Amino acid sequence: GVYTIPSGTSIAELSNIFQHGVNDIKITFIEGWRIEEIGRNAAKELSNIDYEEFMKLAANSEGYLFPDTYFVRADIQENELILKLKETFDDKTADLLVHEKLAQIGMTKEEVIIFASIVEREAKKEVARAMKHYKRLRKQSILLTILSHSN
Repeated sequence: GVYTIPSGTSIAELSNIFQHGVNDIKITFIEGWRIEEIGRNAAKELSNIDYEEFMKLAANSEGYLFPDTYFVRADIQENELILKLKETFDDKTADLLVHEKLAQIGMTKEEVIIFASIVEREAKKEVARAMKHYKRLRKQSILLTILSHSN
């Protein structure tokens, strides 16, 4: 590719430039997102990604698209993005989803993926619910403090 390298660039900065290039876009997919949410975000952030095409190509990939922050080419296509997310999933879970470990827990790879997806989504709901209660209690506490000082 073509790179613009400013004078005085450190080795670490040079490595970053070579890894990400000048045409890369940073995009983040959040843990617990379903394929629809990943597709919507990809279509919003990346001009070449069509939501409908992404959904069609990713239809059988629920749970296998690894949530993370990626640096991708601005002109990446749907199939390339899906492949990148799947490959990252395979890399990150290679040591976890091996036959021996699955046999120990008595689950298949697919069952583990489904279970992990359910737990992730439920955990997000619980955190949101807890924050809602915390904010309500915080408001009540502030109100009680104000009332106690007004006497």
